[in-house]
Amino acid sequence: MKFRQLEAFRCVMAAGSMKAAADMMHVTQPAVSRLIADLETHLGFRVFDRQKGTLKPTRQGLQFFDNVEEQFLGLERLENAAQQIRDEGLGLRLVATHTLAATLIPPVLARFRKRHPDCRVLLHSHRLAQVVVRVQSMAVDIAVAAQLPAMNNVRRRHIGTARQVCALPRGHPLCARAVIRPEDLEGEDIVSILPDGPAQWNTPTEMLRTAGVTTRQSYQIDTSLAAYAVVREGLALAIIEPFAARIWRYQGIEIRPFLPAVETTFHSATVMRSSFRPELEYFEKCLIEEARRCPELAQD
Repeated sequence: MKFRQLEAFRCVMAAGSMKAAADMMHVTQPAVSRLIADLETHLGFRVFDRQKGTLKPTRQGLQFFDNVEEQFLGLERLENAAQQIRDEGLGLRLVATHTLAATLIPPVLARFRKRHPDCRVLLHSHRLAQVVVRVQSMAVDIAVAAQLPAMNNVRRRHIGTARQVCALPRGHPLCARAVIRPEDLEGEDIVSILPDGPAQWNTPTEMLRTAGVTTRQSYQIDTSLAAYAVVREGLALAIIEPFAARIWRYQGIEIRPFLPAVETTFHSATVMRSSFRPELEYFEKCLIEEARRCPELAQD
């Protein structure tokens, strides 16, 4: 089995056709077809069914692809580690969940820029599962997220705890209440936030179920920013993190406290290194100080 055969298989799976895979690999279509045929001969089973000019992965092909993808992700981690070594000292690489990247991080960057005006900053925003992958593969210097797990060779610091809020479309009858409680949500449609790797967002759902409150869950959404947008359209309500309320509060959404409190912990995670990096230390200092002033975060 040769690497080039696996690369061709992965490209065909991603692109959906031999021709598109050939374009990705900068080779001819017959070359890709030959690589796939040689791979199938070596494996002893077909990875694709050819039907009227189209390709469909076989059951065995799908099973094999899971293992191939895992190996390529390992190679990408090595590439990231190599890039980190090449870029050491050339900039600051950050990753945060989508909402924090748009709310908590910018004021920190503003303070950081005054001390390090020439430092290049690369900011990624992802859901938690991808944040963890980037930290573990050493593709970033520091990460900020809710429910960030402990990891080997990573220093984790607690930056605060936030209470989830109830987001309501403007004009909803519940806007007349100062505080929203489980029994107030009887019969309402509540946005469900999908689980994300180690992060679970089902505490409000379990709380409502325990209280005997019947609700609908017509919308399952993977980011709180998108959930707020659904609320703005009047499609549902949400019990949700409070940071994005900064963005949506003046765009047709009302925010109310939700009790009993649903609390979420927030951490930063710094990849441990042998060399001292003053710009990284200063960014983390600014982050901790900004978190202490942040109205959404309570300090323990």
